[in-house]
Formats: sequence, structure tokens, C-alpha cells
Amino acid sequence: MEICKAQKKKEKMITIKDISNLKLSKKQKKKLLAKGKLRDPFEIWVDHHNHKLEIIRTCSSLLGATVSSLVLLKVFGIL
Repeated sequence: MEICKAQKKKEKMITIKDISNLKLSKKQKKKLLAKGKLRDPFEIWVDHHNHKLEIIRTCSSLLGATVSSLVLLKVFGIL
């Protein structure tokens, strides 16, 4: 059931590449942008890789916290 909803969403989305094929006025483009139905390829790519990016963000935060803790301990002479 979730796949069907995702496919319907994909069908309704219009990418920037599709706009070059369509003849839309500036007003129509603004309406699509306002409704959130006009998406560029990078935004679509990020949407597909959302969970991977969350893991990368979490790991980099943990790495930063660890390194800053080590530096703090080194400054105070504990290490």
C-alpha cells in the first residue's frame, strides 16, 4: 500500500527537466513552486537517500564530540 502512495507522489512531482519540455508561464511556475510540486533533481536525490544522510550526520556529530572531548582532556593535562 505504501508503494502505491509513493508512486502516486512521484507521478505528481514535476522536475526542473520536465519544465523545459512544458510551456508554462512564469505565473504557472510560481504556483507549482508554491504548492511544492516543482522539485529539482538534487532535492529528489536527497529525498531518496534521506536515511543514509541521517546516519552520516549522526556519525559526524559523534566524531566531533569525541575529538572535542579528547582535545579538552589534553588541554587540562588529563591525557
